[in-house]
Amino acid sequence: MSAPKSTATPATDAQEEELPADAAGPQALVESAKLQGDVEGLLKLAKQLRSGGAHGKPDMRACFDAYRAAAELGSAVAQHAVGLFHLNGGGGLERSERDAALSFRAAADQGHLASKVLVGNLYELGVHYRADAAKADVWYRNVARSANVEAEPDSPEYVRALADLGCVRYCLALIEAPDTTEADRARYGRLAKTYGYKPDDGARTSITAEQSTLDAVEAEAEAESKRSGALAAEKAASSAKPSPASVAKSEPAKEEPKKKATPGAAPKVNVGLASAGFFLTLLFMAIGVVLGHVLRHLALEKIASGGAVPVFGTNAEAILPAFVLVLGVAPNLLFYRAAAFGKAVLFGAAAAIGAEVLWGMGRHFLESRVMQITDFGVAGLLVGLLVFGLFGGVKPGSK
Repeated sequence: MSAPKSTATPATDAQEEELPADAAGPQALVESAKLQGDVEGLLKLAKQLRSGGAHGKPDMRACFDAYRAAAELGSAVAQHAVGLFHLNGGGGLERSERDAALSFRAAADQGHLASKVLVGNLYELGVHYRADAAKADVWYRNVARSANVEAEPDSPEYVRALADLGCVRYCLALIEAPDTTEADRARYGRLAKTYGYKPDDGARTSITAEQSTLDAVEAEAEAESKRSGALAAEKAASSAKPSPASVAKSEPAKEEPKKKATPGAAPKVNVGLASAGFFLTLLFMAIGVVLGHVLRHLALEKIASGGAVPVFGTNAEAILPAFVLVLGVAPNLLFYRAAAFGKAVLFGAAAAIGAEVLWGMGRHFLESRVMQITDFGVAGLLVGLLVFGLFGGVKPGSK
């Protein structure tokens, strides 16, 4: 959504450097510009109030009021700045993650890229919103589309492009990747902190805005002002030329071919990342299953001779599921997303229930009831991880 057209006369360089002398003070200037609908003037005024201008010292409260007025007139840039003020608690405001989240969401809905990144990070870090990786992913994909990132989701190129934009999930993935250089690791650490991550306390509980973020807002406002001026000049020049319609009234307009409606895009399949994740799954699961079977067999022999085994005592049947759970199932949380892992567990549970039903019907495929339920459950879990891993279930750093 574009900001309303400014009605004020463009300021000269000298005017941009100093605030107009006014007995009523900066607040009156803000109110006057707001009444005129002068978005561009409000953005310039906000910059001048932050730097101090002719008044000699910054007035952050009036600066915030100028941004808020411009936001109310439809400026996404100003709406983003309002969110930054709420994060910092600047200008005499109480720090409010709720108000910041509402401002960023409003700017993001207007197409503001940095606000989309921050909304994604709010969901990723669990700030104001409940932590939700799936919703964060929706916003991150929105960021990728807005920034024209053409790489496949979760490919190395995609991860780097999203990290460069400040998406915390991908910054952290590259920081943890063994092949990231120290210089890049430091750069992505700074980006992650700028866009919300707090590594000092080890908890993702809060986000802050740095001074550089308001500098970026001002630079963006100036660029937007220049674009608006160029568009206005282009429009004025084109209005002086005769309309093609008036030159060739008799020529019928060619009807544009209608585009066929396309159904919702199918989920992207990432075979490389899924293969890497599934290989790790098979490795850990093989260790758990083989050790569980071997130790169960040895325990049965010891129990038959009147002995007992540590931890399990005379319950040898508990050894296999315990080793499968600890060594085969739990490690998958390291390289599968929680949502994909949860769905795969449901696959495994369904297979285990099927094994129990078959055992009750007299279909004994394995040596014991517990062994049949466990091995069937493992097979179901593996199928689920393979399927959901293909559709984005594997974490980017698993390669």
